[in-house]
Amino acid sequence: MCRLGKILRRLIYAVLFASPLTLSLPLHPQTGAPTSSAASRQESSSALLAVVKDWGSLAGTVGGWPTAKAPRVPVEFLVAVTASGEWIDPTRQCSSDNSTDAGGDAPGCKLFLNQYLNRPKTYTIVTSPGRGTTVQVKALPKLGDCYDFASSGLLSAPGIGTTAIAADSPGLFAAAPAWQSVSAAELAIVRKGLLALGAEKVRNFTGVRVRKVAIEGQTIFVAERHSTAHRQLGIVFAVGRIVDGNFDLMRWNENGGEAGDTVEGALGVIRLKNGREFLITTESDPEGQRFYAYEIKDGRLQIVFEGGGSSC
Repeated sequence: MCRLGKILRRLIYAVLFASPLTLSLPLHPQTGAPTSSAASRQESSSALLAVVKDWGSLAGTVGGWPTAKAPRVPVEFLVAVTASGEWIDPTRQCSSDNSTDAGGDAPGCKLFLNQYLNRPKTYTIVTSPGRGTTVQVKALPKLGDCYDFASSGLLSAPGIGTTAIAADSPGLFAAAPAWQSVSAAELAIVRKGLLALGAEKVRNFTGVRVRKVAIEGQTIFVAERHSTAHRQLGIVFAVGRIVDGNFDLMRWNENGGEAGDTVEGALGVIRLKNGREFLITTESDPEGQRFYAYEIKDGRLQIVFEGGGSSC
């Protein structure tokens, strides 16, 4: 994926950031959904934080990603989401397009840093397992060379799994659906479906991890292979469902596969109080990293947010 393409893609995200708990939305929401009186409307919002105990394994690399020494865990600012499910990316203000150095000199970036990163803050896990666990996050005094938003946090309890999503306004969220194990019969169907994609995408099934979760009343299966131990076998990120005994592919990361260098991994599922549910993932490649939010609409898995992360 070329650097120019990434810059152009990031330029589509417009952001106006007002306060930690309220976002003014005069610009187009990133979901693309129609809204009324968006220019004057304000609504509650929550910042989301990615908590990943081993970023290197998730990214398929051993360096360059958030780290922390026990008992602290690495965390990274992800995005802000409103109570109705609109996505705002205040990190856009701190990209290399808007800052003159790693300290983040752009006015919008300074505001974002002061409100979210330059002071200690408490987040609450809103995904399963570990919902309700708090994360005491250290202040991030300045941005790194790759305009990343990584810090470290201290968990109040250990049982959050390997990845989680935390929020600074947990009252906007309901209990999220939990990951479920996959039966032998379901695994066989997913395996057959992925191998049918062809050797350029999935040459073999070794090391592919498959999980399932219910979103919007549908059970979806997430298949991943991204660790350094299996990178020579090809990168896999696929989302699908089982229909009439066959694997119906809903999402395949086209930059993965046998010759790909892009790794995508699922972080968790969040549910807003209004009932909307989103699958959150992170994607990394040799030049940077970003986050995605997926939602099922009209029976189809759609990307409703892409942004955040870091870029070198």
